[in-house]
Amino acid sequence: MVLSEVISRLPLRGDPVALVPHRDTLIVTGSEDGANLVKAAEMALQQIGDTQSVSGRAICFRSGAWYAFMPPPESPAHEPFRELGLKGQWGIYDLQRLALQALEGEQTFIGIFEVKLWKETSRWFSYAVWGDGIPTWMPVAEKVYFFSERTGQKVIRGPWEWDAVQKVAGALMQPKDCVPARVFVDRFPTDDMLDEIERSLS
Repeated sequence: MVLSEVISRLPLRGDPVALVPHRDTLIVTGSEDGANLVKAAEMALQQIGDTQSVSGRAICFRSGAWYAFMPPPESPAHEPFRELGLKGQWGIYDLQRLALQALEGEQTFIGIFEVKLWKETSRWFSYAVWGDGIPTWMPVAEKVYFFSERTGQKVIRGPWEWDAVQKVAGALMQPKDCVPARVFVDRFPTDDMLDEIERSLS
């Protein structure tokens, strides 16, 4: 509470925005200060992925309380903050992956939460890979790639939105009781199901 009061009195443009990317780091800037929001995200990105990382999520102090914060899409800080948030999620998922792999053994693959820049749109997104014939604890991501070698050739389809995939192939996705969220998949969607997902997004 004392720290919140101190931060709220800082001479900032807009409401205070705080980032704690590392246990020894607190970054504060104003919600209306686009240039310094970008700098804050860049500073935080340098510390995300460290073994002592804390969070890639920003919070904003408004009306006496802290709320999750994301710059609006038109802000120059929007994509840097999305990248920061997604890479923070990657760090949490990766720690979970290592622990689950040790528990489950090599008979089950613990999927990797991946983060990628889509060059055509200059937007960051997260994705998981659903492999044919590979029992997987798949992380819940924004998009899904599908990988198969059933014809003797590598076939990759996607990435497609998670919600669209779940709508068609949800019966194959068994939720696991863990945080962050994962689903277990040991069957691969049929070609007709994949075609239906693709059509729904066209």
